Amino acid sequence: MSEPPRPKPWAVRKPEDWLKQIRALPPHVLKKLDSVVATMIHSPDPRKHGEWKNTKYGSAFVAELDRSYRLAYQVLEDEHKILIIRVGSHPEVYGKESRI
Repeated sequence: MSEPPRPKPWAVRKPEDWLKQIRALPPHVLKKLDSVVATMIHSPDPRKHGEWKNTKYGSAFVAELDRSYRLAYQVLEDEHKILIIRVGSHPEVYGKESRI
């Protein structure tokens, strides 16, 4: 028997200031970010890895990287692309202080 076809990997588009954003992350969050993005790339539906939220950049899917850090992204279905909007602390993504 042959295996079912694997889904085509999603392309990822990162913001222009991506290096600046990731340099500010603690090492454990950077490791988690790599894992989450790799999982989303090979997922049939990357939207399932986040929740639809309002961010200071508009509505986007947001994945929790740890208690304080988030990854905001959109899925461009027609282009088969994940558009990363922002990775950072809760206030950097949502534009407000955490309620925790």
